[in-house]
Amino acid sequence: MSNGLVVVAVLTLAVLMAAGLAPAAATARVAVTSNTAPVAPVDLLSHGQVCGTGTARPTLATLRPVLAGTQSDPDVGQQELTTWFYWWLASGSRNETDKLAQASGNPSIVSAQIPVGRLTDGQIYVWQARTHDGSAYGSWSVTCEFRVQLTSVR
Repeated sequence: MSNGLVVVAVLTLAVLMAAGLAPAAATARVAVTSNTAPVAPVDLLSHGQVCGTGTARPTLATLRPVLAGTQSDPDVGQQELTTWFYWWLASGSRNETDKLAQASGNPSIVSAQIPVGRLTDGQIYVWQARTHDGSAYGSWSVTCEFRVQLTSVR
């Protein structure tokens, strides 16, 4: 509930009580809930290799890489978090089609494996992750890249 709604609720109850329309024993109760958004995922791995871009990007010999990172939320009572992993061709952009989610505790290492048929040999892909705590999304992680190369380059 926002501060404006709290004030309106308390004033409305006071007006009703003054007009004799609410029992004198009526009390207003206000519950305030605060939430800090999760932090951006860290310790990112592309199929077990450290996140990199450009010449530091890893080359992966699989069409089903596992994307991983550590999710966390400053609210220690927030135990269930979900991290979304988004990937796209380096020549494209982040989209709502190429994504996977993994839920786990706070903090925890989470991972998701890209399904069969979603990547093409010889292509470079970019990925990012973002964590949700049920109420708010955290910031995007740094950008990672990987190249899919099933055969050795000669």
